[in-house]
Amino acid sequence: NDLHESDVEALREAGFLSAAQEPLLLRDKTVAYLRKGLEHPLGPSYVSLDASRPWLVYWMLHALELLDAFPEDLVPRLRNTLRACLASDNLGFGGGFLQAGHTAPTYASVLALCTLGDEESLAMIDREATY
Repeated sequence: NDLHESDVEALREAGFLSAAQEPLLLRDKTVAYLRKGLEHPLGPSYVSLDASRPWLVYWMLHALELLDAFPEDLVPRLRNTLRACLASDNLGFGGGFLQAGHTAPTYASVLALCTLGDEESLAMIDREATY
């Protein structure tokens, strides 16, 4: 253990470590952080990730699903976000709004749409064009 005992105690008091010095998941804070990422536009420090929008949606959505906190109330909003990433030639999804379709964001978008799982989301996947 490379941490000084006072550092360990501070981490324990903050709720990051158990009494046995095992890391703890701050589930409620994690869920709130992930929901904030899905509910609000990307901040200025994320401008370089704008072309990764489908990936960000998928990662946050999947994490919420793993935490048993699937955001039912955000399904229409997330579907619309992904719809805005559809390439104008309808050949896949771009990494952001009005971007050309590409394999990687198409893969992320399909993963996110399958995670959403409702009929309308699944209908957005053009299976024939994807193959």
